[in-house]
Amino acid sequence: MNQILRRAAGLVLAGACALAAAAAQTPAPAPQRPAPQRPTAQERLDALVERMEKATSSFWEVEWAKEMSDEERMALYAKRPGMEFVPEFEALAVEAKGSDVAAAARLQAFSLLCGFQKRTEAGTTLEKLLDESIESKELEDLPSMMQGYMGMAGQERVTNSLELLLEKSPHDKVKASTLLTLGQILCGRNASETQMAEGRKYFEWLITEFPTVKARKGTYKEVAENFLFALDNLQVGKQAPDFEVTDENGTKFKLSDYRGKVVVIDFWGMW
Repeated sequence: MNQILRRAAGLVLAGACALAAAAAQTPAPAPQRPAPQRPTAQERLDALVERMEKATSSFWEVEWAKEMSDEERMALYAKRPGMEFVPEFEALAVEAKGSDVAAAARLQAFSLLCGFQKRTEAGTTLEKLLDESIESKELEDLPSMMQGYMGMAGQERVTNSLELLLEKSPHDKVKASTLLTLGQILCGRNASETQMAEGRKYFEWLITEFPTVKARKGTYKEVAENFLFALDNLQVGKQAPDFEVTDENGTKFKLSDYRGKVVVIDFWGMW
């Protein structure tokens, strides 16, 4: 009986050793690599803008710099890059609906459509922007873009849209930008006295309510004050504001030194 038990124990031990040896010879499974993550909507927007900017830069710096006839240049200009990116911006706006990315993408599309004089498509895109993204902080640049759109859609359509944006946006930068554009439009060339008065109210609102809101350069208040200064002082029939400069010999003089004489002032610069 003891002999039988010893044989059984030996068989069990041998089997365990065989299994251990087999396990040692079997390679461990390779670790699984995590699936690549899809770029975020913001990353895709950034990449799309980068592609567009590269295509545009290449066109102006390379293609446009070539020597060609006026007819060839006009034909080349008609084929300039831009419109091919509109469907991609719109698709991203649809996918990211309700987000700041959607607003920024659609804003890019609106800018392109205005630049290519696509009135109907630009109008549709503007309606979507105001309907779906009117509370987005990304709409700061929309008012200035709409000055270009005004040539296609008319002043009334643009001012109505801007007043809606002014009413609905919760962001100071968007409001300040909108007030500035409304003032500039209503105080523009050939404006009536009623329009001028209304435009000044928008400037005063901006200067009073948003004095510290930053613009691209300086503050929106400073831009509004500069516009009003030009409106009040730099017009035909107005006395030119006095200023002092230094000539090439180091001599200082003022414009008022030449009062009563014919003076030609040549302003120039390089950009």
